[in-house]
Formats: sequence, structure tokens, C-alpha cells
Amino acid sequence: DRGNALTEIGRFKEALDSHNKAVALAPNAPQVLTNRGLTFLRLKDYTAALRNYDEALKYTPNFPNAWVGRGTVLFELRRNDEALAAFDRAIAMRTEMAEAWYGRGNVLSDLGRNDEALRSFEKAIALAPGMTMAQGGRGSVLAKMKRHDEALAVFDYAISMKPDLAGLWSARGNALLDLRRYDEALSAYEKASALQPDVAESRFSESFIRLLQGDTERGWKGYE
Repeated sequence: DRGNALTEIGRFKEALDSHNKAVALAPNAPQVLTNRGLTFLRLKDYTAALRNYDEALKYTPNFPNAWVGRGTVLFELRRNDEALAAFDRAIAMRTEMAEAWYGRGNVLSDLGRNDEALRSFEKAIALAPGMTMAQGGRGSVLAKMKRHDEALAVFDYAISMKPDLAGLWSARGNALLDLRRYDEALSAYEKASALQPDVAESRFSESFIRLLQGDTERGWKGYE
């Protein structure tokens, strides 16, 4: 689908133009509406995204892709109970849908239901071993459960698959910080900052470690 391909490379206006043409030709087609919903989701226009997913489900209530999209939007809106119900609905229709298990894991983690979240992420990974996001989710839950060595191993594995994701390097830094391996944590945060300079979290984490190590000059500079 041309609109989806344009969305993946960040050309959202062109993607929406393509989706709009497809919707004009097939206004009741759930996949077409779901595709347009994804583009709005990437644009963080959650109202428009939810409207498209709901429209798709109005015509085809048993369309799991639209339920996953709906769940993702509701999770972003912190409407966790509704999001969980949407992911569960998708799973009931298509048990082997890794994206639904991944979304379910995110919601359960946010709700503090860590054991259930871990099982959901592990189910997603079993279905799609290369799903880096699910690996990252699993690592984050393990870290919340104070299983830092296991979390670090998961982040290292995920980074081996996708070394250019700043979030994974930042999460690796957090795990190393919890293990008091400060030099390695600092290197991980520096890598995250190099990959995504506009994200303040990694920069602040770098500064925090420098202050712990007594490097006040560079430590305080990071907070400026």
C-alpha cells in the first residue's frame, strides 16, 4: 500500500493524500480506514486516528487490525481499561497476532500488572522473535521487577537486532545504573544521545552519573 509506505518514511501529508483517495474509492473497506488511522496515529492526531478505527469497526466489527489500532490510540490517551479490552478483542479473534500481545503488554505494564505484562510480551516474542519493541517491553518489565541482570541481557539482545534505536540504549543505561555499573551506563546514555540528540532524558541521565562520579562541571552543564 502506497500510503503505508509513505507513512513508514515519514511523508505523512502524501500518505494521507493517498489514503484519502483509497477511502473515496472504497469508503467501507476496513483495511483502507485502518491504514489511514495508522497515519493519524503516527502524527499523534489521536482523535482522527480513533475516528478512523471506529469507522472501520462499524463496517467490520471483527477486524482485528482495527482493534489493535484502537487499543494503541486508547493507550496513548491513557484510557487503559478500554485499551486492554480492545487488545483482548483482537486476541480473541486472532490469537497469533503478535502486535495485539505487544499492545496488551504495554497496557498491563502501565497498570503495574507486571507478571501479566511479562507473559504478554513473551507471547509476542514467541510469535515474532524479531519484534524489537516487544523485547524492549520485556526488558522494561524485568527492570521494574528488579530483575536487572535479566533486563540487561534482554536489552543487549534487542540492541544486537536494532542497534540504532535510542530508546534501547537509554533502557540499557537504566539497567546498568541500577546495577551501579556507572561507566557502562554513561556510555549507553551517550550512545542514546548521539542517536537522538533532541531527547532530554538521556542527557539528564548522563549528567546524573557525572555528578555521582564527582564531575560537577560537566554534570551540571547537562541540566542547563
